[in-house]
Amino acid sequence: MPIEGKRIILREHRKEDSPNRTKLRNNLETQGVAQSLPLDYTTEMHEKAHDKRELSTLTRSEGLFVIEEKETKKFVGSISYSELNPRFSAVNGISLLKEFWGRGYGYEAHELLLEFLFHEVGLRVSYWATWSQNIGSIKLAEKSGYSIVIRSRDAVFKGGKLYDFLILELLREEYYEKHPELKDELPGL
Repeated sequence: MPIEGKRIILREHRKEDSPNRTKLRNNLETQGVAQSLPLDYTTEMHEKAHDKRELSTLTRSEGLFVIEEKETKKFVGSISYSELNPRFSAVNGISLLKEFWGRGYGYEAHELLLEFLFHEVGLRVSYWATWSQNIGSIKLAEKSGYSIVIRSRDAVFKGGKLYDFLILELLREEYYEKHPELKDELPGL
């Protein structure tokens, strides 16, 4: 089930996306807060994982989407939600190929995911995790309406330095205040 925006589409991962997923996974800059070492993922590993998994949009505990440019069909990156507590909360994450940074693709993809999660899935809270020097990630989250709620000091080690780990949250009411064109049809708690 693709989700269409103005310039992009969120769609299921396909096996042929494996080389790009490997490129994202093996780059410390595009990994964001995860910083998983060693950088030893292979395309074959992603293909094998693809063959084993169920369709992520059919399992409501997590979803992993490719961000694809509509006009060119180019792979832009990945966006996901995980740790879904049904009709309550989820954690979102995004990773873009560096050539697409700063061009609004991340914001558009995240807004599409948020509409799906709040309007279709019925979330009450969306969480965003990042580190204090990931200014682009923080700005993207704040532009979407998130606020920093947890700052764990010196909890991320990157490039030989310690940085703060941040958790931001966006409440359902805040999302709908920012999007008056959408009607919240779920009853309050």
